[in-house]
Amino acid sequence: MSTENNPELLFKNSVKILTDLISFKTISGEDNNSLIDYCDNILKNLGATSFKTFDDDKKRVNLFATIKAKNLSSKKPIILSGHTDVVPVSKGWATDPFK
Repeated sequence: MSTENNPELLFKNSVKILTDLISFKTISGEDNNSLIDYCDNILKNLGATSFKTFDDDKKRVNLFATIKAKNLSSKKPIILSGHTDVVPVSKGWATDPFK
């Protein structure tokens, strides 16, 4: 279902995705394959093409994805760049930091 003209559905989907992303325990230096696969699936469902690069142990993954414009226009492309790791959780949290 397209969210293009449905702001309520777009908001609900965005909150769901952000909640899911927060739940991945991608602590620095540890495996991030499950998070990358999750993102790759979402992007592929939107029509993206992608490829991955791996470290020597295949534990740490980089994802590169491209979504082509539906209509050619004079709009400039957008690049989103981020990282998937977080610092280790320290003691003293009142709540689960992955929720």
